[in-house]
Amino acid sequence: MPTQTISFTPKARLIKILGEHLIKDATVGLLELVKNSYDADSTFCEIKMISLNKPEAKIIISDNGSGMDLETFLKKWMNPATGHKEEQKRQKERTNLGRLPLGEKGVGRFAAQQIGNKLTLISKSKTSNQEVYVEIDWKRFENNKLDLRDVKIEYKLQIPKYFTENSESGVILEISDLKYNWTEQNIKNISGVLKRMKSPFKTINDFDVKLVFEDCPPEFTLYEDLELTDILEKAHYKLYGIVDKEGILDFEYMSNIPGEPKQLRDGKFNLKEFGKAAELMEDIECGDFIFNFYH
Repeated sequence: MPTQTISFTPKARLIKILGEHLIKDATVGLLELVKNSYDADSTFCEIKMISLNKPEAKIIISDNGSGMDLETFLKKWMNPATGHKEEQKRQKERTNLGRLPLGEKGVGRFAAQQIGNKLTLISKSKTSNQEVYVEIDWKRFENNKLDLRDVKIEYKLQIPKYFTENSESGVILEISDLKYNWTEQNIKNISGVLKRMKSPFKTINDFDVKLVFEDCPPEFTLYEDLELTDILEKAHYKLYGIVDKEGILDFEYMSNIPGEPKQLRDGKFNLKEFGKAAELMEDIECGDFIFNFYH
C-alpha cells in the first residue's frame, strides 16, 4: 500500500480545552483582553463589570484602538495562533504609537471564552464605514460530536451604531453568562494587575485603564481607583542626576526599603572616568541632560 497523508481533524471542544489550559482564570483572561487593547494602539480601555454574581451579570471591555475591519476579523481573529504578534516582536516592528505587542499566542478569544459563555463583539476600523458585529455562544463548542469546522459563527456588517463618528474606531466586547462568582479577592487581583498596565509617567502615548462597577457589591467599588500618584513615592530606590556637557554627574541617591534605615547619598563624579565610559565617550558630543530612576 503506498504512503498516504491525513490531516488532524480537531473537535469543536478543542476551543474549550485551549481556553482552560492557556488562560488560568477570569482575572488572567481580562488582562489578556486589556493587552489586546494596548497592542491595538488604544489610549483608553474601560472594563465595566455589571451586576456581578447575578443571572444578568456581564462584563464589557471597550477601547478606542485601531479596531478590526471584516478582513482582519476573518483572517486574524478567526484564525487563532496566526503568530503575527510574535513576528512583530521578533522583527521589533512597532505600532504607530511606538508600541511592541504585549499579547502573544493569539489567545484573546480564548480569554473571552474563559470568562463567560456568550460573547458579543463589535468593532470598527478607521478605514471602514461599517461595523463588524459578531455573536458567539461558546457552549456550542462543548459538543464532542461536532468537528471544529461544524460550528459556524454568525457575523454581519452594519451601519455604525456604537462607533458613530467617522473617525471613531475600536473594539467592544460584551461577555455574559459568566462562568464564575466574583469575590472581593478576585476584584482586588484584577485591580492590581490593571494598575501594572498603566505608567506613572504621563506621556503623549499614554495607555489609560478604567475599572467601573454597576449594580455590584459596594465593597467592589473601592477597587475602581487605579491611580498611581503615590507609586513613585513608594519606590525602594531613587536616583536623580544632572549631567553636563563635560560628562560631570551631579547626583542624589535615596533608598527607602521597608524595615531598613533610609539612606541618602549625593555627590559629583566624572562619567568619563567611570569604567569603559571614557573609551565610549571619546567621540561623543552631548549637551546637558537630566534623569530620574525609580526602582
